[in-house]
Amino acid sequence: MKTDVAVIILAAGHSNRMGECKFLLAMPHVSLAPRLSFFETIVKTYTDFGTAEIIVVTQPKHLKELQNLKVKNQFTIHFVLNNQPERERFYSLQLGIKHLVNAEYCFVQNADSPFVDTKSLDLLYQNRSKADCISPSFQGQSGHPVLLNKNTLNFLSTANSDSNLKDLLQNRSKYKVVTENALITVDIDTPADYHYYFKTTP
Repeated sequence: MKTDVAVIILAAGHSNRMGECKFLLAMPHVSLAPRLSFFETIVKTYTDFGTAEIIVVTQPKHLKELQNLKVKNQFTIHFVLNNQPERERFYSLQLGIKHLVNAEYCFVQNADSPFVDTKSLDLLYQNRSKADCISPSFQGQSGHPVLLNKNTLNFLSTANSDSNLKDLLQNRSKYKVVTENALITVDIDTPADYHYYFKTTP
């Protein structure tokens, strides 16, 4: 287990464009995680990688469903409730940062980006000391997740909660790691996205 690294999974969105909870969608025809949900697949990937702390920020209405998945798969997860999901992604991230315990580094993982893989995580981790923010890249396009160091996490924890994460990271040092996983650039936001990437029938 890698005791110096954590992950914060952001799963507090309303999924308005999808019309249903995105992180509970199934991942059909994917050898990595047959019949698992996005959420279970992401957690399994980080567990296989050896992440010491797994923090999930979610809305109260989704907590029971996620806890049931936790019991089913025996994952050790710390759930953090976002009672104001309308305040968007950065507010959720701050809530998660406040619950970190021992992490010197932390992945920031979107719950609608289910194609993260252990090889890409390992590449990010190997390069963790090269900059404040380490991100994967495929053919010049940035992807998910980003790996942040402790100084950056401390900086973000005290920023205005209504800030934009991308803007806040503008002045932090960055390093891009080239990965072979083309799908690290993909978010599943709409039914059309889901049908396209999983070749299901609308």
